[in-house]
Amino acid sequence: MRFFYPLGVGLLAASLSFPQLASGQMVPCPPIGVRTDPANPNNPAGQPNTFNWYYGNYQSSLYNGGRYALNSPFPGVGQDYVELPWLQPTNSNMDRFSGKIDKPGDGWELIRRDLGYDDAGNPAKTTNPTLILYNRYTSVLRVFTAVGDLQNSYQFAEIKLRFGTAATFKAATLNRQTALGIALEDTEPAINPQFVAVARYINSRSKWFVADFPMEYDPCVCQFDSRLHIEVNLISQADVQLVGKTTGTLVSTSTGAGSDFDKGIPFIRKLNGVLSAGGKSYDNIDKFTSKLKSQNPDKAGALDSFNSASKSGDFLKAGLSALPFIGAAVSMLDYFMGGGQDAGPTQVELQPMTIEMTTTTTGTITTNNLYATVPFHNPGNRLSVSIPENVPYYNEAMGVFSLLKKPVIQTRTTTTTNPDRSRTTVRAYRLAEDLQYVINPASGLTVQDFQVALMVEGNEVEPFGGDYTLEGQVTKPDGTFDYLYRTNYIDAACIKNTIFQTEALGGTGDPSQEFMYKGAYLKVILNLRPTAATPTQQNVLFVARYPITLSAVSSFSSLPFAACGVLPQATNATINAVCQGTKYKQAIALARPGRPSSTAIGSTPTQVALQAYPNPAAGSVRLKYHVAQAGRVRLTLTDALGRVVQTVVDRERVSVGTFETTVSLAGLRAGVYFCTLHTASQNQVERITVTE
Repeated sequence: MRFFYPLGVGLLAASLSFPQLASGQMVPCPPIGVRTDPANPNNPAGQPNTFNWYYGNYQSSLYNGGRYALNSPFPGVGQDYVELPWLQPTNSNMDRFSGKIDKPGDGWELIRRDLGYDDAGNPAKTTNPTLILYNRYTSVLRVFTAVGDLQNSYQFAEIKLRFGTAATFKAATLNRQTALGIALEDTEPAINPQFVAVARYINSRSKWFVADFPMEYDPCVCQFDSRLHIEVNLISQADVQLVGKTTGTLVSTSTGAGSDFDKGIPFIRKLNGVLSAGGKSYDNIDKFTSKLKSQNPDKAGALDSFNSASKSGDFLKAGLSALPFIGAAVSMLDYFMGGGQDAGPTQVELQPMTIEMTTTTTGTITTNNLYATVPFHNPGNRLSVSIPENVPYYNEAMGVFSLLKKPVIQTRTTTTTNPDRSRTTVRAYRLAEDLQYVINPASGLTVQDFQVALMVEGNEVEPFGGDYTLEGQVTKPDGTFDYLYRTNYIDAACIKNTIFQTEALGGTGDPSQEFMYKGAYLKVILNLRPTAATPTQQNVLFVARYPITLSAVSSFSSLPFAACGVLPQATNATINAVCQGTKYKQAIALARPGRPSSTAIGSTPTQVALQAYPNPAAGSVRLKYHVAQAGRVRLTLTDALGRVVQTVVDRERVSVGTFETTVSLAGLRAGVYFCTLHTASQNQVERITVTE
């Protein structure tokens, strides 16, 4: 098989002139300028943060800011302080930080904290010592949580992240749960998948656990109510093997410990109880590159060069063209994000977040004890709320990059029979329309370089050179491999000028002997520059692979010549069209246990079959429901976790008509509940707020 690149096609014309979406330009959900650094906080829509997460408030002069004050007595802790997680001694989960604290200068913002005191310093109810941070440069949500009382029978702690079921909708915020990227309008509908991170359980009082999760930018997040939910479980059995086929074992818990934990924080996708591929937030760039080099010695030179360059404050400032080894260094990954650190006078140690190109996961996680839950509003959700403490301090949309629509690649296939009866199959590919993407303006990043490569998956390895690169292996269910090849990286603004072709020579009369096409993808590399960077602040590297839609054509039409450079971001009208589109609205309707999928935003049921009054309610609530078709009727009341707290009606046969009943709310805590009506012809949900 050969790749080759014919000359650009089309007519010479002026460069495209779509407006560049700059950091301050209006988008459907514009940032409001929140910053949570207590030294210079800002929150135009709420209370500015005053809590200093990077310098503790417990006898700070004596302990040099190394301890947080805890509301004493905290159950099981027996002390009125806890060390800052980065500085906690005798905690192997925290060794990865080497005492380096996550500070605002590197992009860190405060999402939530719970140490038993409110913003004014008054004692408040504490559920569990918790600190949640977010890095607006690298899209990492970092969760610290500590177990106060000793639980001797446990081996691991499981930290799970999912959408909170108290809301009607989810968002694209957790779309990075799969190895391949997902376009915004292709957000998976009707599911609430989970991120799962497993950490060692430290059998000592008040020891921190940590989990890192990659966030995806949803430019529509302010237009509906979405919430996030963190759950901490203590585990007595965890037999998990997460294996990256191109880099070896990512994490193994089958022995109860092991060196894999010492390289970084793994995360796994969990859907309907099934573990699937995940990735890792590596402790530092050395551990990342050494891991890849051990399994990919042919990439050692590129990885060494990448390692060296990433430790400098000048990382990527001269552009992608100055670092030609980056493509090879990240070739084994579907997702990579790192950089943005302020080097200052010292050498940078990146903590890159990655997702393997192909991974397999086996094993089980047996959960014995739900230890803590932490609900909070998805940052950027600007709807009014009844629980102020659930509003994040950094209430701006998370994530950096959003691909709005799946790219469409035109393809043309021709096959000729040679005199010796062998066949030559030529497949040609062209991206006919610009990629539609947007950078989160709240991130404070602008695009310096944006390059794209076409990737083709097939069934053979070609050891000889040529105008393509073997990217890596793709593992099939039977244990055999397919292979990914990619073209050189080209500026996304002018990739339309080029037709990519693959040429495969088939055996005489035997189709199985020729290259068998299995799929195609686009891999993107963005070099992002912080707008308010210090002279020693790094740029940010973003790498992701996306599936594409192939459109068969008999010939390629002429296109205007496109100038190279930075591809402009999508216009506000384009973003709004996706946000208001039926496909996106239906995708973000949140299905949850014990509750059917919600009606899409902007639509109404054909008939209002269920009403609750008064609402909010205290003591009791009156339910009025309509049965349009005779049959079974079930009316249940569930809490925010989807648990049935009361079965109001459950009858096999109910005739057509309108009925009313009074439901006692005695014994229910104040909060949000859902009344769900199931009939022979309709399902409907009514949200009820219970007050004290």
